[in-house]
Amino acid sequence: MHSETLIALAERAKIRTYAAHEVITEAGDTCRELLLLIEGNANIHFFLANDEVRVEQLHPGQMLDELEVLAHSDSTNTIIANHDHTRILAVPVDTFDDFLDLDHDFARRVLEMESRQLQKMMRSPQIIDTAEIR
Repeated sequence: MHSETLIALAERAKIRTYAAHEVITEAGDTCRELLLLIEGNANIHFFLANDEVRVEQLHPGQMLDELEVLAHSDSTNTIIANHDHTRILAVPVDTFDDFLDLDHDFARRVLEMESRQLQKMMRSPQIIDTAEIR
């Protein structure tokens, strides 16, 4: 990634701090920001077709709801902070879209990362209905 892209993203991003058990995003929310977990941990609650909930832990360096941000859709999961002082870097979706247009290397890396994420999801035995994946 070009250093100019990183600097420009950082200038437009905001850092948010959450307490333990505080909701970061809730299912049904419109995804207006790309979120990057930078400190602490969070749990993502996946709501499955059979009224089950699968919970996975997120760690620093992971993006939250990135597929929904790329698709400009609503969140289908709820993300809750696990620790006090959980910090999130929030990049507005319009800013993120602008950088995808301007920096082709950045766009390629995002597509590679999302491709790996989708492949991982498709291999997951807990996915019941692949039509739910957008």
